[in-house]
Amino acid sequence: MDVLARGSRQRERAGRHRNVATLVLRGKLPACLKEFRGKKVGGQELVTDYGQLSTLARAGVLTHLDTLYVSPDAGA
Repeated sequence: MDVLARGSRQRERAGRHRNVATLVLRGKLPACLKEFRGKKVGGQELVTDYGQLSTLARAGVLTHLDTLYVSPDAGA
């Protein structure tokens, strides 16, 4: 799902979530997902459930994390 991060705070949150999710899927820092519970980027709640993250990773959805959080003016 594509969403538009509104402002630097949401972009920072999205980037931090991406980094933490990557570490969690590598077996490190599982408790760090808690900090994102109820947090949103672009109106969409961030995934904080390890099982859901793991399922998305197995489906290949998370292999493109670098492109998930591109600035809207990056192509300009």
